[in-house]
Amino acid sequence: MKRAVAGVSVLLAVAVLAGSAAARGPAGRTFHGAKFSAGVSGDANAATGPVITFAAPFDSLVRVSTDQGVSAPLTAEELTTSGSVTLDSETEPMVSVNQSNTSNVVGIWQEDRWTTGGSRNVVLGTSFDGGQAWTNSPLQGVAILAGGEFQRVTDPWVDFGPSNRVYAFSLGFDDTGPDNGLFVNTSTDGGLTWGAPVPVIIDRQFEFFNDKNALAADDWGSSPNRGNVYLAWDRLIEDPLGQPFVGTYTGPAMFSRSTDGGASFSTPQVIFATGTNKQTIGNVPVSFPNGHVAVLGTYFDNGSLGKNSQHLWVTRSTDGGATFSAPALVMDMQSLPVPGLRTGDTVPSFAVAADGTLYATWQDVRFSHGKRTDVLVTSSRDEGLTWSMPVKANDTPAGAQDAFTPAIAVDARGRVGVLYYDLRDDASTKDGSFLTAEWLTTSTDGGQTWSASQRVTPTFDHAAAAPAGGYFLGDYQALDTAGRSFQPFFAANLALQANGALGSDVFSTRIR
Repeated sequence: MKRAVAGVSVLLAVAVLAGSAAARGPAGRTFHGAKFSAGVSGDANAATGPVITFAAPFDSLVRVSTDQGVSAPLTAEELTTSGSVTLDSETEPMVSVNQSNTSNVVGIWQEDRWTTGGSRNVVLGTSFDGGQAWTNSPLQGVAILAGGEFQRVTDPWVDFGPSNRVYAFSLGFDDTGPDNGLFVNTSTDGGLTWGAPVPVIIDRQFEFFNDKNALAADDWGSSPNRGNVYLAWDRLIEDPLGQPFVGTYTGPAMFSRSTDGGASFSTPQVIFATGTNKQTIGNVPVSFPNGHVAVLGTYFDNGSLGKNSQHLWVTRSTDGGATFSAPALVMDMQSLPVPGLRTGDTVPSFAVAADGTLYATWQDVRFSHGKRTDVLVTSSRDEGLTWSMPVKANDTPAGAQDAFTPAIAVDARGRVGVLYYDLRDDASTKDGSFLTAEWLTTSTDGGQTWSASQRVTPTFDHAAAAPAGGYFLGDYQALDTAGRSFQPFFAANLALQANGALGSDVFSTRIR
């Protein structure tokens, strides 16, 4: 789809060849072995972003991020931080569709990613035409760049509640000190304007670090708790004092809620005390049509991280988040990272259907006997107490490379969709390239069988993304629904930046 922005028009020619990468970029340029044949200009934090026109079958792809959220030069505080910043790098997107007006979509992502964690700020994208055109605005009041106190911002999350209220959840932290905190900004007009951030928790000691936050707003018409907002995250507790992830530490699961539309949040409480050298991560709250709440995530012993011995855990609340059941380990997760990439191997994705069925997906190596990661899906009909046997959802060909970082959603007719990346177009990653594409697969029988995957993007090189413990597009990506359609929302290296290098941007489309 062609979008006119300030009279700038740029053509990105894409060609998808069976089993091979699409050529893209400036004529004559090569990048990690891929030959570029078509020109694309970038914007380098310009006031307006370039238009990108994709050839069929990708002509409905829209570039959401336009690098307007961070337009200032590096500040004095930023120049003193460690690591380097990857300008024009947009990563880790999340999206929510307004279920009372599916033309209204709000997304959020990191902009200008630092190699050592976080970004210069997170940016909100708002659409009122189903994702064809977007307005970008920087999240206010958390980052130094936007009137806040923190050097970096990360882990953006967004979700709609009723009455056009939408909530943005983010983590601000300092690289040169211990300060870190979680904040929620609220919009009452579908993402057009935003209120000041409301603090959920702030820590100013080295032994505490809040991480991997997620948010869910109860928007079920049948729920007695409709309008409640639920927050979950892990809180790394260091002993002895030191930086997070160093020494002996624990990572309990934390929870807070709002019953007044995001004006205030309850005192954070531990809902899973893991014990020393054990932690949770990827903790996500979900709400059910009957008003019940569950928090699910990944649990592991610190010594087992990266050894496919993680567990899916769950705790439930039947009183709108006032109290929770004892946490239970309910499923083995044989999840591993993809060598050379930083993927969502510790961050599962969850969705609840209108009939109350709960779905979970993550990347897992059990069906390949440890040789590659696949995308697995399981479901629960009793709010997470018992689960079906995991089923492989991706159809990455035998002998091909990994599938990873899945996101899951359920549309109005009960059709389950899973969005994922894979490397089926890359014959070998040993040449330094990671030729990647985005795919969507669906199930009409509750996740038992899956359709042939639909290609969502042309092939791109993952190695053009920001380096952050591996080439990084995000520990998660996003998929939501608009009635009987899916709304993928993801980062990809499909546009050339003004500095002559590929960089990641956020893209979206709507698929029936």
